[in-house]
Amino acid sequence: MALFKYCLFFPLLLHSFLLASRIPCPLEWESASSGSIPDQAVQSSPGEYVARVFLDDDWYAININPRLPEVSVVVNGKEFTYENYEVLINPHKCVLKWIRRSNEKESHWPKGAVPIAVAGSVYVGRGKHGSQTVSGTISEMGLDITHKGKQILLPRFEILESTDPLLYGSLSSIKFTVPSDLYTAAYQELVGSSLHEVINFSGSLSDNERVIHEKVLRETFIFTEDANNWDGISSMQVSFDLWFGTSDVDELVQVNWKNYIEIKRARTLKVSKNITIGPNRNMQVCTFFLKPSPGTEIPFTAIAEFTADGDDLTIENIKEIVVRSGRVILESFPESKTVTTSINGKMTGRFALDMGSIEYLLDRTKNLAGQCMALNGKPRSI
Repeated sequence: MALFKYCLFFPLLLHSFLLASRIPCPLEWESASSGSIPDQAVQSSPGEYVARVFLDDDWYAININPRLPEVSVVVNGKEFTYENYEVLINPHKCVLKWIRRSNEKESHWPKGAVPIAVAGSVYVGRGKHGSQTVSGTISEMGLDITHKGKQILLPRFEILESTDPLLYGSLSSIKFTVPSDLYTAAYQELVGSSLHEVINFSGSLSDNERVIHEKVLRETFIFTEDANNWDGISSMQVSFDLWFGTSDVDELVQVNWKNYIEIKRARTLKVSKNITIGPNRNMQVCTFFLKPSPGTEIPFTAIAEFTADGDDLTIENIKEIVVRSGRVILESFPESKTVTTSINGKMTGRFALDMGSIEYLLDRTKNLAGQCMALNGKPRSI
């Protein structure tokens, strides 16, 4: 007879993880003229800035030097000069980065590449020509720049990426919705087995023996987020209640460029009990732990508290970042510059749900030794 008993959640597991999938952050274009440069303008190189002009139904990115009263662009060998233009600005405190690319990798633009126009397929870039760094228009052909009255196409360049500062914080108040068949569909994995023999010629005495089975189990907990795949999150402190056992953590895990959180820990599973064996009978004792069947997903809800890196960020900036990440704000706290949001997801992995022993009486005609290995790795229902 199986001696499994189901235990309530009680140990607390604390863990940190690191993710790095960034969310695109919007830049804006502000009108200017005659060499003027608005606040928060994006530099293409020290003292020079990214701008754009409109010509023949298209926008062209150009380089602007504030010491010059006009800007120019060369298209199809003809130069056009402008007193009025639009300068690229960064009012949302986005994180800007110039990333090396070439025209051979056109299909691999960064997620946060900055388009020159709304829904456009050309992007802001910059490249080296001689000793100067000049901004221009990136297309599938390369980087198109205007330099000293000439139109120049550069095959190697840097593309401007604009992303939100990464969020970080804590994940707590995790509540699991346990599937109705979680235990009945669980699989058994052997912790230990032992054979106990009684040699009693009178056939009138029983024997009491001590059974100790022990195994170090390496557990894995994998958390996915239903809607957003943990996009925009750098690090979190995670705490949640487990099914049974100690709360010691095996290691801290950093997860980069993945859409899931993987937490690992090692703990010792141990059974120590007394058994009574009848006269002239032998017994095999099998200790198993239950683990979720392959593919089992356990839904959960949790509360996340977020803030973001950057001393100059305001609570309004952080709220904008959270909204752009696709999450809904529950509350905001201006003093600590944090917001809370609800997280829905699934947990999978390899971990112990419960543990117990099964005792088999043995004789010469049935229930021969080997029952433990026969059940190892099999569904509990067998």
